[in-house]
Amino acid sequence: MPPAESTPDQSPGQEEFPVTAWSLVERAIADPQDAALNDLVGRYWRPIYVYLRRTNRHIPEAEDLTQGFFVHVIEKQLLERVRPREVRFRAYLRGLLEHYLANEARIARAAKRGRGFTFDIAGPEQWLEANVAESPDQAFDGVWAVERLDVALGRLRQELRQSGREWVADALLARSADDAVSVGDLAKKHGVTENVMSVALHRARKRLRELLLAVVTEAVGSREEAMAELTAMLGQSVRADLS
Repeated sequence: MPPAESTPDQSPGQEEFPVTAWSLVERAIADPQDAALNDLVGRYWRPIYVYLRRTNRHIPEAEDLTQGFFVHVIEKQLLERVRPREVRFRAYLRGLLEHYLANEARIARAAKRGRGFTFDIAGPEQWLEANVAESPDQAFDGVWAVERLDVALGRLRQELRQSGREWVADALLARSADDAVSVGDLAKKHGVTENVMSVALHRARKRLRELLLAVVTEAVGSREEAMAELTAMLGQSVRADLS
């Protein structure tokens, strides 16, 4: 149990952030056998999969089509056609997917030539069950946003763990999941004063937004575009907090 005077550490973590999505794209173009290609697929298969599920395709078909789509992109060298940093890679992928789905015969052939990518669909399926009203486009963007937030939360938890304050991450998640959980309740649970808990949550939220900006910047390649993405995800207030 933490001492009553504890507050969360505001200093950034020391770990080196992964390369941006555009760096992965450029490496995958240069060498299709490079691990960057698998990393790229790992970052983007879930939005593709939930998009397909939202177009009324059953799980096995959506899995096959996700495999087939990436096989098609690789075989046709479609990554080479994108102009890095001049277009959102996520938007480019969605456009490729829509074009791919327009040719059912090609889909059937490509899906049977699976490259061997493995997908854990449990998480995306849970998201789909919790967001039944989302359109295919909304599902595509929604899963991408949730994944970025999960990465940022993981980094925040790691930073707090390193400073012996992981309890702050637990409190932040509890508060976010249920507005009925009061600051006082959380303070009692974690053995700190209400003021310490309030300050801890405020600092943790601020740090989470900073980490989320870093995570989104990695994915889109520029701070300006990342700010636009975050504004869409969290609203206009994010600009005042992070600018």
